[in-house]
Amino acid sequence: MLYEKGYKFPKDIVEKRTSTRRKNGWFKNLNEFKKKISENTASRRIEVREKMSKAKKGKNYDIRYGPKKAQEVRNNISKSLKNHPHYKNGKSMAKMLEFNRSKNGRTYEEIYGKEKAQQIKQKMSESKIGPKNNRYGIKLSNEVKKKMQLNNLGKKRSEEARKHISLAHIGSIPWNKELPPDQQPNWQGGKSFEPYTLDFNDEFKELIRKRDGHICQLCEITQADSERKLAVHHIDYNKLNSFQQNCTSLCIKCHILTNYNRDEWKTFFQSLLKRKYGYEYTPDQKIVLDFNKPIEVLSS
Repeated sequence: MLYEKGYKFPKDIVEKRTSTRRKNGWFKNLNEFKKKISENTASRRIEVREKMSKAKKGKNYDIRYGPKKAQEVRNNISKSLKNHPHYKNGKSMAKMLEFNRSKNGRTYEEIYGKEKAQQIKQKMSESKIGPKNNRYGIKLSNEVKKKMQLNNLGKKRSEEARKHISLAHIGSIPWNKELPPDQQPNWQGGKSFEPYTLDFNDEFKELIRKRDGHICQLCEITQADSERKLAVHHIDYNKLNSFQQNCTSLCIKCHILTNYNRDEWKTFFQSLLKRKYGYEYTPDQKIVLDFNKPIEVLSS
């Protein structure tokens, strides 16, 4: 039976057909089929793009199409770009590139003025909040975080960069400021309030620094180049164990890093001291004490 274009089936017939298809699992099979088709299409699209990219690599329009065809392609591209935002107010691409180069090393305030700069920054900030951010929901693995930390170790920011960062943080409130101590992300049960032993004094700390040559044992910055004296870190995080086998010299930045991934840092520093000074540790990372062994000072 032929139906005219635009013919609408009666409601009861449509409902009957729909319920029959549901019983037979027609919709389920259709969705699965669509999903399979879309997956195949996506993978095929990637393959084609990769092939095209390889074929074009290192070849300009003249090589790919010949001089005559290449000129036509360039003319077509030029025509299609005339309505592009970069060509507004009669600005050519060359002028836009020149303008972009002139922005290098200058702040938004210097280029656009305070008011316009604030508007631009606000738009940029809003475009990266929540689901709008292309990294939304992506969690970095511990391995990647460790690589990022080690990559930044020992790097010094310029005074200008520090000033910019400092100004950007003025008036901002840390997200965890209102949280009670036991809900802080790095809460260790109040360890920071525990007292040190009496033998963990200035004399002992200076002996450890001398032993390590007044060099940070992680990023290898010298105490002279650091902003302040090197900190003396307890490797097992127990303030009562103030022994040479359990202490090492760190700059302030590296000392902060050791507050995270504590088990890994413990293993790292014990193996380091064992290699450098011959200290002994049990397989379960307990210190083998030798009270007769004096603190060896590295010869400069």
